[in-house]
Amino acid sequence: MDDEFETFKLWRVRETVSQLCRDRGYVVYRREIHRGLGGFKRQYGDQPSEGRPSWTDLSFFVSHRDNPNDEMYICFSDEPANLRTFTRLSNILQDENALRRGGQTSRVIVVVQRGPTRSKKEIGGIIFECFKELELFTINDDALVLEKHVILTPSEEELDMLDEENIPRIHSDDFAARYFGLERGQRREYSENSF
Repeated sequence: MDDEFETFKLWRVRETVSQLCRDRGYVVYRREIHRGLGGFKRQYGDQPSEGRPSWTDLSFFVSHRDNPNDEMYICFSDEPANLRTFTRLSNILQDENALRRGGQTSRVIVVVQRGPTRSKKEIGGIIFECFKELELFTINDDALVLEKHVILTPSEEELDMLDEENIPRIHSDDFAARYFGLERGQRREYSENSF
């Protein structure tokens, strides 16, 4: 394994998932998103072949901007994304929720290296979403995503003049829908950036 490339890849994936959290309305500090590769190496290490950083070192919690008690856990897992892994994580998080005062983890994003990913799975009241490392590594918010997506609030949906049958449907595997964590029935609006 090439440590230099692997470190770069881990830095890029963590940067992208931090931006994903922020785009969903969770509190993520600017320094987390815009930390350079050098800062990442200082904090986590630059020898992945020796476990510095290990995948589990990169996991973190975020709280929602509008409701600080609503937390999301970002889990970098070296295990496959399957029901057994999700159930184990659900049990750990439920125990942790019982011990903590305040915040409740309602959603988990699991980042896996390989294997199948399902759009969403709910276990024990916690919603699990899975992303492959490669999906998050290849996306670059500044260069590859040409649209600006805005999730419509219920009041904005009421103002929208489109009839329900005229609204295009989004496939559950649509990356933008997965990125923003859209639920069935939610609507988004997007506009292309002009260059």
